[in-house]
Amino acid sequence: MTQEHENELVEVSDEDDAESTAQDDNPTATDEDEQEDEKFPLWLRKWAPTAAFFMGFVFDTITLGRRVGPLDLVLIGTYALLAYIALYLGSRYFSEKTNKMIQIATQFFVGGMFSALVVLYFKSAAGWYSLLFVLSLVGFMLWNEFFHKRETQRELIWGVYSVCLIMTLNFIFPHLFKSISPFWFYLSTGCAFGFLVLLQKLAKYPAKVLRTTITISLILVTLFTFGWIPPVPLVMKNTLVCVDFERIKNEYTCNVEIQPLLSRLGIVDQSLHPPSGGPVHVLTAIFAPSGINVKMEHRWFHKTKKGWKQTDALKFVMKGGRKGGWRYHTRKRNIAGGKWRVSTALQGGAVLGYVEFDVGTEEPTLYKRERQSL
Repeated sequence: MTQEHENELVEVSDEDDAESTAQDDNPTATDEDEQEDEKFPLWLRKWAPTAAFFMGFVFDTITLGRRVGPLDLVLIGTYALLAYIALYLGSRYFSEKTNKMIQIATQFFVGGMFSALVVLYFKSAAGWYSLLFVLSLVGFMLWNEFFHKRETQRELIWGVYSVCLIMTLNFIFPHLFKSISPFWFYLSTGCAFGFLVLLQKLAKYPAKVLRTTITISLILVTLFTFGWIPPVPLVMKNTLVCVDFERIKNEYTCNVEIQPLLSRLGIVDQSLHPPSGGPVHVLTAIFAPSGINVKMEHRWFHKTKKGWKQTDALKFVMKGGRKGGWRYHTRKRNIAGGKWRVSTALQGGAVLGYVEFDVGTEEPTLYKRERQSL
């Protein structure tokens, strides 16, 4: 829904004894197990867990959309539970073959949980910092698989699971309680931490694995408190910078300037050449769960010699539930040339996402445009 104003803007997560004890705790593989292992190439046995991790990740990246329904929440929750059980079973000894299967299953389920991160951050306009954080964990996993250090491997998968479980509950709680209040973020983080402490006790993992959990929890809470990660489960679906806005039936449509390759890849800012005095429009589509109403605002900034200067802010109330995302548009007349940024944020709070663009002063007819809609 679009509400227009007459001002510049329009709302619109002994050695012998020691050796004997170690052998009693971890029996050696039987001849049958060794023969079973020889059936598979060394490289396959080495990389199977990592491949399982990525299979789970890719599968759910494809199947989970931006609009998350009850079945998606059940799927993510099921992966979290199965990964929890697999981590517990992984602390017990069955046989080399069985334990290897449990290890692979653990990787697969954790990979599936990464789908939650896809929904929460990868598809969010402000999610690049979170994306880099998660990719760094994946990089550590690949490094660990290459060097094949068992102790490091266990601690690493524990760390990845800690991230996944915390962020998964961060995502599920707002859906269940239909609220994005910070209370649910802190409560879900605390619950995830409690589940991980319980798992460490039940599985009798060394207490040092909890250092990873504590560190990750503190990092996420700090990032959230200071507004450096977007408020979940709100997701920026799309943003258009354009001219000639129109609302035709149930579509928000406008003319978007065709951008060069570097701009389309996100390496450089997009540009726009509006008619003299003509307004520049910013259209935003935001996904939120049904039943959630959120007070938000568009903040307009102009780049000056002293840095970014906020010129305007326009408040609006977003209503969740629409499949295509709740749409809102803002316009600015007689816009000055140079760099601009429009942030979509909670009123007086964290930024969900933003778009930056250059306003050129050249003749607008020299640039091609295409009609796009939200």
